[in-house]
Amino acid sequence: MKSFIVSPILSRKSTAKYVAWVNQDKYKNHLLSTLTDPQLSYFIIIFYQNKSLAEHILFKKLFNILNEYVNIETYSKTDLNKLQMLTNYVSIQEAVLIYQNSINITKYNVRKLLQFIKDKDKFINKEMNIVWGPGNHANVEENINEHYKKHVLSNWEAQYWKSLNCESYRDYAIESFYKIKNVMVHSNGKNVYLSGFYGNVFIIGRYEDDVFGISSCYYVESGVKCGRERDFCFEIVFNN
Repeated sequence: MKSFIVSPILSRKSTAKYVAWVNQDKYKNHLLSTLTDPQLSYFIIIFYQNKSLAEHILFKKLFNILNEYVNIETYSKTDLNKLQMLTNYVSIQEAVLIYQNSINITKYNVRKLLQFIKDKDKFINKEMNIVWGPGNHANVEENINEHYKKHVLSNWEAQYWKSLNCESYRDYAIESFYKIKNVMVHSNGKNVYLSGFYGNVFIIGRYEDDVFGISSCYYVESGVKCGRERDFCFEIVFNN
């Protein structure tokens, strides 16, 4: 590959000379010509710092991240490919927000993760309205009834629930939600959940459209749910 010295100030007219860096390859020349002036200026900065990364950006058509608010120098090629994937589902600003705040991102959970990230402060400040959701059942009522039977009335869990009725169980979960500790957002790659422990009681919820609802509430003798660490996305700390 030929070396070519380029002036830091590069006009649109001098683009053809600039692509001597790529041995006059017409395809690369075309890719460069599609950049806006601000994108081209930013691209030159990246080119001086990391020519391999600059060429990767061209070939992968990552033009939409060539903006000043994205510090590309801090991203690897893998990072950039992931960001590009996210922009198929959300805006570049939202993609960067998700990538900076979370891990375990897939095309199936990206919008749900974004909802949790945007509402993070509402949870931290205890401003999010907490209700029961339908979970994996047909409706809210059925979800509460089924979890009440599965947990409060079970042979091994009943001793911890002090004979709560179904209504008390429902209210207990709601009233205890903002008392939970070790709060984290986690995802199985599709659904995204927020969960934590109030003592040994595990409370977990998720969004159903725009409403956050409790999915389940049950006693865990060990006080640990290992699957959450495996599916970890980010942590939340409620204000006292």
